[in-house]
Amino acid sequence: MLNVLNLPIHQVYLMMGFKCNLSCRYCIEHDVVNHAMAKEIDPMIIDWLLDIANNIHPINILFWGGEPLVYFDTMQKVVDMVKSKEGNENITFSMVTNGKLLNDKTIPWIKENLKGFGLSWDGRNSKITRSYDVIAQNKENLFKLDKEGFWGFDGVFSSYCYPKDYLDDCYEVQKEFGHEISVHIENLMQYDTELPNPQLKKFDENKFYQQMEEICEEYLYCIKNDKIISNPMYIKFIEDCNCGCDKTPTRLFCGNGGENINLDLQGNLYCCHGDSEVMGTIHDNYFDVLKNINDHDKTIEHGLNGCNDCPVQSLCRNACPKIPQTSRDEFYCRMATLRYYPILKLKYELDIIKNEKQKEEYEFMLNFKG
Repeated sequence: MLNVLNLPIHQVYLMMGFKCNLSCRYCIEHDVVNHAMAKEIDPMIIDWLLDIANNIHPINILFWGGEPLVYFDTMQKVVDMVKSKEGNENITFSMVTNGKLLNDKTIPWIKENLKGFGLSWDGRNSKITRSYDVIAQNKENLFKLDKEGFWGFDGVFSSYCYPKDYLDDCYEVQKEFGHEISVHIENLMQYDTELPNPQLKKFDENKFYQQMEEICEEYLYCIKNDKIISNPMYIKFIEDCNCGCDKTPTRLFCGNGGENINLDLQGNLYCCHGDSEVMGTIHDNYFDVLKNINDHDKTIEHGLNGCNDCPVQSLCRNACPKIPQTSRDEFYCRMATLRYYPILKLKYELDIIKNEKQKEEYEFMLNFKG
């Protein structure tokens, strides 16, 4: 049955459906979802996933919605089906959730079966952007998941969410929680339709850039002077931004279709877990599926339309190929530049420090008389 070439697969997004108990004002699935997904689980997908986990690489199944906990019964069934099979030790489970359905029913199961999850939260203005603030409204249940490194924040930059404000809000929660919390944040994206709240993209450019500069300047100061940074989440954020790539990306950077596979309950395969266009099935030759994914990838096209001349391309990596040129021209590219340009300057300064240190070490070696 194994039919996925020898790809370095690490994660499978299991797409259970697009229902959600919230209506976040920037949710990209409003733009791309055009059909309902089957609710029944085809047992063949379990065997297919076990084949990957035991013959290519151990994998993590990331439950995906909509809101995964809306599909709690489905999640339970999938885990039970996997655990009933031999070789299940090579499969782990996680999810991204808004946290509203964390309760006495779901929490014990999550602690027993998941290795962790991402928590959708935008800091102080989450009630505006997501209509729900899990920290303000369900913190008691969230904090019952009291494992070190068990969950992390997933946010979205917008006019209601600025870099330093967001990281400082996250750090305050971490201090209260008492365990390390990871943090990841995306730029605001728009695929096709107008955002329900156009105010989201009318961010204060000076404020955004100034906060990025403050984060990078403090990081650099602490490196130069061997000081402890005031908010360790600045370091995580900078490292998350500063993953780098080739100067001219030729394919989508998120790993979809390669190390990340997007699969629904009936065995259909997708280019993206935020999409609804089928690229093939688990029964197809995966080379053909991958060719379909690559044919839909506009990374090179966006490069020719301006990304190849952009100073922050090495960090932005031409952005998500699904973002149309209209959205890029209107706000996306400007936001990406404000985010990544201070990081590039920081990289330059760190390279100077590194080279000076290497020069000193080299001169010491030349002068060492032993």
